Amino acid sequence: MTPRRSETLKNLIKVTGATFLDHFDEIECCGAPSEGVNDKVALQFASDNMNRMKAIQAQMMMTIFLFCHIMCDANELPIEEMFNEVYGIPIMHHHQLLGLAMGMAPEELAFNGLRVDCSKILGQVYGSGK
Repeated sequence: MTPRRSETLKNLIKVTGATFLDHFDEIECCGAPSEGVNDKVALQFASDNMNRMKAIQAQMMMTIFLFCHIMCDANELPIEEMFNEVYGIPIMHHHQLLGLAMGMAPEELAFNGLRVDCSKILGQVYGSGK
């Protein structure tokens, strides 16, 4: 992702009412392109991203690329086990964030399919942990 696109994404996040947390290497690859070629390298990339999210105390990680979403969401729990870490950070695709901002229900946005529980975030949006 180019710096210009990164600024566009930050602005998109802000208009939804969410807060973007600046962090080191915010446009770093998730590792998905290495999956199948060298799974350990791919998981290390994803782990590095998760470590950055944990360090800035992010409540969630938002992805814009489908493969980034799949890489991080599907592998968060195996990454925790492999690297002896605990993240507990829900991975949300940008379409889900936009849908919430437009008033769509979590069920319509497939939040029940996320690997990490996002009820805390939904509770902040809806005030009840819907």
